[in-house]
Amino acid sequence: MGERIEWLDNPDWFLQPADRLPATVAAMLQQEPVFKRIFGDSIVDYKRMDFSMRELPALRVYNDQGRTDSDTWYLTGDLKLDIIFPASLRRRETQKFPDLVTSALLAMFRSDAFLRNVKASVPGLNELGKAYSWDKSLGFIAADAAELQPLTQITANFRILLEEWDRYLTSDDRTRDDPFRKTLGDLETLYLHFRAVNDAGETVLETVNTTIKVKQEE
Repeated sequence: MGERIEWLDNPDWFLQPADRLPATVAAMLQQEPVFKRIFGDSIVDYKRMDFSMRELPALRVYNDQGRTDSDTWYLTGDLKLDIIFPASLRRRETQKFPDLVTSALLAMFRSDAFLRNVKASVPGLNELGKAYSWDKSLGFIAADAAELQPLTQITANFRILLEEWDRYLTSDDRTRDDPFRKTLGDLETLYLHFRAVNDAGETVLETVNTTIKVKQEE
């Protein structure tokens, strides 16, 4: 199963607009020197649950839910940013550090340059962090400790114009109605890969590469 999951690293076929946001925002945070100094390599683009104490402080960026009410209007949802601090902070720092990081992230989300840079990777992005909230009362249990670590959760809304996203799909040889040739081809390759690896993790077939032709309905 591990080999099967690893095969999914950086696939193109399921990366719809909201799926691209966590990786894009996390990459931009990693490029910001002050965040890199604070969090080091502990900035991740998924809801990681197994941080150890030596990896704290950590920051994880992810999206759990979204919604669209029309094929051509907006896809909306919330981006979550969890900031996990070590419980060894002094009492005053437990309040001060979450305040500083929350304010710094708010300033970043309010920046026009930040929105433009994220939009370059997420065509159709219309809003990001216009609605911005935080909760400093949460906790996290590290993989190697029983003590609760302080966690601040930031929620930043996003809105993506699907009409603009559809134009991007057309430029990438995909359309909303035609159906996505790349998506179906990649999905077929994924299916063949699953069939090629048995439950013991042994490869049954030597190759799974294939060319897929999609028959269009008249």
